[in-house]
Parts: sequence; C-alpha cells; structure tokens
Amino acid sequence: INMITTIIEKFLAAIGQADFQKMMNHLLYNQGYKFIGSPGSVIGKNKTSKGGPDSFFEDGDNYIFCELTTQERLSKGETFFKKLKKDVQHCFNSKATGIDESKISKVILAFTDEIKPAEFEALKKIVKEHNTNTELIIYSVQNLPFLIQYYPGFAEKYISGIKTTKGAIYTLPDFI
Repeated sequence: INMITTIIEKFLAAIGQADFQKMMNHLLYNQGYKFIGSPGSVIGKNKTSKGGPDSFFEDGDNYIFCELTTQERLSKGETFFKKLKKDVQHCFNSKATGIDESKISKVILAFTDEIKPAEFEALKKIVKEHNTNTELIIYSVQNLPFLIQYYPGFAEKYISGIKTTKGAIYTLPDFI
C-alpha cells in the first residue's frame, strides 16, 4: 500500500486539469454524491472551461459545489492558497452560479498540493462567513491516494501500472 500511495501522489503531481476533473467527478460519484454537471469542463473534449463551479452535485433541495485545482491552473504570481480562497469565494458568487448561498450545503475543494492547518482553518472561516451551515470538505494530494485505493479497480482506470483489484470487493456499478 505504501508503494501504491507514493505512485498515486506522483501521478497527482503531474495530472492535467481536465483529467483531474474527470477523475474527481467519478470518485465523488463513487462516494454516493449525486453528480449533476460540470460547468468547468468542455463536453466531448479533454479540456476545461471557465465555469462556476467546476462541478456540482445535488443534495436534496441544496447543492454541493466542487472546485478542482492542479498546479497548472495557477495564474502568474498566484499562490496555491490564494487560488483556494478564490475558489471558495467563487462557490458563493450567486451572480455567477445562480444559486443562493443558503442552498449550498457543502463546498468541496480538491487539489494536487498540500494544505497547512492554518490554511484549512482560514478556508473554513470564509465558508462559515457565507453560510454557517455549509461544510467544507478537502481532498488533497495527501489524502486522495487513500481514497483512490479504497475503490477496487478505480486506480487502474486512471493510473497505468497500478493494480488494486487482487481479492477486492467491487462497488456494484464497477462490478457490472
């Protein structure tokens, strides 16, 4: 498992934005989130577009907004943390999304870098300033490898040379 985790970390460090977006949408779908759409991707092409949020999911009468960031997505002179703050603010921009802040139950940030405790705390504070009921969920280069390995056969779909299926129990959609 240790070796596989290291391989996945290296893969994530080099993944392109469009591939990362597709993989994360699939991973979140496997976790039971009801995927609705991905305004941040171009249909039928392996490209991303300016859309807000990158992906969104249904949560009863509310929504889960997801912003996905790879290193290549940083603007000149922009720090990774600044980009994450901008992504959180973007989720609560009702003019851009058409959704009121009160209807956002979760903000998911997924990225291919590390996060420090103080940064996580600052991001949670920004979320709570917009909606005290909104939960912030973080998927980073450090916790994603464990999640990717959790779903048998998932890693093989995205990372060549990895086998996680020996003696595995599949999710029903993946088994079929």
